Amino acid sequence: MGLEFSIVPAVRIFRGIMICDGDIIAILKKFRVWSFGGIVHHLLPNVDLLSSYGISIDLIRKHLVKKPLPFLRKPETFKNMVIRVEKRLGISHDSPLFLYGIHLVSSFTEENIESKFRMFKRFGWTQSDVENYIMKNTSCFTISEASIKKKMEFLMNELGLDPAYLIAHTLLLTCSLEKRVVPRHKVLSILKEKGLMKKIPTLITVLRLSEPNFVTRFVLPFEEVHEVYVKHTGCSIKTLAKQSADSLL
Repeated sequence: MGLEFSIVPAVRIFRGIMICDGDIIAILKKFRVWSFGGIVHHLLPNVDLLSSYGISIDLIRKHLVKKPLPFLRKPETFKNMVIRVEKRLGISHDSPLFLYGIHLVSSFTEENIESKFRMFKRFGWTQSDVENYIMKNTSCFTISEASIKKKMEFLMNELGLDPAYLIAHTLLLTCSLEKRVVPRHKVLSILKEKGLMKKIPTLITVLRLSEPNFVTRFVLPFEEVHEVYVKHTGCSIKTLAKQSADSLL
């Protein structure tokens, strides 16, 4: 297939919706030549549909550059996706979450999405809570329900954290519960109970630290936490000390 019948028309269409050449190149690299037909025949009708819903071209461009594939579906398929976002996910077309919903329904089955929504709601989350969390962390749909359930039971039932806090700090549900969240929580609890530090940081603060950094600051200096941290991480203090030392080289 010649350039005149593949790449060139695609580039013209992207330029027509004011996408800069640098972003156009990045988008085209994600596709094979034979798939450029989707750009030529499908993109503009789909963009027009979104525009008819009152979605700004600036917002459409932002999502198109980041994840172009959903916007290149056949217009009929894309229209059904738009309907699913409103009817099934309950996200209005005038919501800033709407295009995130497009990405979701293009990547996951309806059954998978609804099952995830039900799981969150069992922990007292509202529809709005789930939608806001999705906007900040669409990757939550790639995590198994069993894993999310286990994390929610610990974070909400044991630590007493509410949906608003988890929405504001999405890292809490994406970190490994067994390898990161629980061990660091246990360390902070001991440091607080024994008065070993004047000011105890929050769990979310220490979750942002690299393993060597956390160990250097909150584990190695305090023998009282060595046993519990070794128990939960499976690493010896000698190994942890070496890893921390190596990270400083």
